[in-house]
Amino acid sequence: MSQPESGGAAAPPGLLRRNGVYLAAFLMDCVQAFSAVGASYLAKALFKADPADLGLLALVFAASYVGACLVFGRLSDRWGRRRLIVFGASLDVVALLLLAGADSFWQVCMLLGLFSVGQGAFWPVLEADISDHSSPLELPRRLGRFNVSWCLGFVVGWPAAGLVGEALGRWLSGGTGPAAAGAGQVVASYATGQRVVLLLAAALVLVALGAYLMRRFAPEPVAERRPDPSADERAAARAVPFWRIALLLNFAAMGLSGTLRSQLPEVTGGDRSALGGAFGAVFFGAQVAVFILLALWRGWHFRAAPLVAGSVLAVGGGALCGLFGAPWLFGLGCLAGGLGCGVAYYSSIYYSVAAAAARGHRGGIHEAVLGSGNAVVPFAGGLLGNSLWAGMHFPGWRPGVPFLLSAVVLVAAFLVGALMYARLRAMPRAVPSGPGRQEA
Repeated sequence: MSQPESGGAAAPPGLLRRNGVYLAAFLMDCVQAFSAVGASYLAKALFKADPADLGLLALVFAASYVGACLVFGRLSDRWGRRRLIVFGASLDVVALLLLAGADSFWQVCMLLGLFSVGQGAFWPVLEADISDHSSPLELPRRLGRFNVSWCLGFVVGWPAAGLVGEALGRWLSGGTGPAAAGAGQVVASYATGQRVVLLLAAALVLVALGAYLMRRFAPEPVAERRPDPSADERAAARAVPFWRIALLLNFAAMGLSGTLRSQLPEVTGGDRSALGGAFGAVFFGAQVAVFILLALWRGWHFRAAPLVAGSVLAVGGGALCGLFGAPWLFGLGCLAGGLGCGVAYYSSIYYSVAAAAARGHRGGIHEAVLGSGNAVVPFAGGLLGNSLWAGMHFPGWRPGVPFLLSAVVLVAAFLVGALMYARLRAMPRAVPSGPGRQEA
């Protein structure tokens, strides 16, 4: 790990500069929210995307993200963080500008994948950059601020994108919904609203990049005692087993998150992106609450109870969303699911960077697992929701079928994680013999 930027007697950075990295995270997840709402509701309104199509969009986005995270997370350890973040943001701007002009469903798929590659060059590198400039004492606090910042980007971005897209659509169509009017011109008006959302996302990328480029980490107080290398090794030895369990639970949790993000147009209808944005705000607002709690309370480190509680909440949330179509019950499912997914995500990222070695690589794996859950589970759920079986067994609430599948995946991940933890408890604890580093 690099030493924290102390700068000697130099004046500390100003408020905006020392929070630049958090502002960049907030804005870039506003971008993700705008892109998710704009692309999915554009596909639903203009190209009549069904649950399988929406699941395919999630698959393309997440698969591209996984590959990019694995490549760029490792490259950032050698090529430098800033260079790759600039590359990723530039690629995102190009992709979003082209996506706003897409005139077929397959163009939306390909350009969303290109945008995702840019995201994969941004997020694991940003996480590694934070850990590079943080001592073991300061790292949990900075990760807490980082997690709250990016999640607030979703909390603000989802309803903002939904409201902008729907309001523009209604204004351009003269206040008539597509279902009522049945006119191609009205449908095109709603699609135009989503194209504007995508253009706004491209502008936000540039603002996020500017915030990152001006970032400066505040100096940390000088430690009274010199760091103990053997303590770092012991921390790594403890972190790696918990990291593997947290990765598994995070995969399943992100399956629920991805299902929510991809299937909202099916849940609400192509002309009700404001309601979809509200559901997204509830889900990610619950995650913010979890991130604040885990940032302030350190007693959860290396304990199984928070992971168990988070898994129970996530399963309950997926089941509520899958069984009940009433908005208040669906919203309650979003609340419970957001709380559970927040625990899984925070645990995964904390254990990814708790050990000093190969943070960029582990951060890339964390983001790749996150992306895999966002890819596989929503795609499978979309196919299942579009099947004849779903129509026969769930005729009254067919959009809930993908959420039921995500709940089943969460249960399976919890059971496997419990077995992994039991094996961990049964193993004799190794005592490090001296300084060194331990690889995952």
